[in-house]
Amino acid sequence: YDCARFMEKGFQGLKMISTRNMSDDEASFLSGKDDWLDGTSLMTNLTPMSTMVRSFIRSVQSGNNLLLLDLSIAGASGPNSPEALLTHIHAQVLFMMILAQTIRPGTICVHGGIPGVVGSGGDLSYSSKSQALINEAMARMNLWVTGYPSAQSGGSTSLSDDTDEAIEESRVNRNRMRRYGTHIIRHAFGALGNLNFFSLHKFNEDCRIETESRADFRKNAIGGLDVLPNFLPKDDKALQGIAEVAEKGNPMVTDHSLRNVDAFMKWETRFDQEIEELTSS
Repeated sequence: YDCARFMEKGFQGLKMISTRNMSDDEASFLSGKDDWLDGTSLMTNLTPMSTMVRSFIRSVQSGNNLLLLDLSIAGASGPNSPEALLTHIHAQVLFMMILAQTIRPGTICVHGGIPGVVGSGGDLSYSSKSQALINEAMARMNLWVTGYPSAQSGGSTSLSDDTDEAIEESRVNRNRMRRYGTHIIRHAFGALGNLNFFSLHKFNEDCRIETESRADFRKNAIGGLDVLPNFLPKDDKALQGIAEVAEKGNPMVTDHSLRNVDAFMKWETRFDQEIEELTSS
C-alpha cells in the first residue's frame, strides 16, 4: 500500500500493484483510477490456488481494473519451452477473464500473464534476455489471437544490492521491452533480487529514469524495423507438455522439460543470429 502511494506521487503512467495483502480500505485506493490496474491471479497448473480465491473475487467485486497474471516460470511452475509456456499461460489468463466477467460483467480486464524464466542456477532470473523475449512474445501472441488489451512487465533485476549497476540494468531491461514494441506496465520500481528485496532509493531512481525514458521515446518515436521482430521457436510437443505438467504437477520431472532443458538458450542464440542478419541486410 505504501509502494502504491509512493508510485501515485512519483510516476505518471500506467501502474499495477497487487491488492492481495491490503485491507479492504487500502484496496479501495485503486477504485475509479484509470491509470491503475489491480494485479491478481488465480490459476496454476490448470488448477485454482486456494490461497488466491478470496483475493481474486474481492478484486473483481471491487470494480478495480484488473491485470490478470499467471506468473508461471518455465521449467519450474510451467512447461519448459517458449511455445508451450505461452500456450499454457494464455489459456489460464483467458479462463480468469471469463470468470471475472461471470462474477461482474463489464469488468475491465487486461491480459498480462507475465511469464518468467530461470537462469543458469535454476532460480527466477529477471536479468535474463529471455525474460524480455518471453514477455514480448506473450503480448504479441495475445494481440494476434484475441485482440484484447495487453500489458507486459520488464525492468527488474536479479541483482540484490542497491547499486548503480542494478539501477542501470533495470533501465536497460525496460528499454529493451520498448524496442520490441511492447506496452509496459510499471510495478517493479525499487525491486531487487528478482522482486525479493526493495529499496526506496532505487524506487525513486526508477521513477525518475523511467519518466525521462518515456519522454525520450515519445520524442524519438521509432517505427518499422526499429521495432525488433521476435523469432519464436516451434514446439511440436507443446500440448503434450502442458498435459504432462497438469498430470504430474511438477514441471521439473516431466519428459517435456528434459527434452527442452536448453530451449531458451537456443532461442537467445537464434534470435541474436537472425537479428544480426536482418540488420546487416
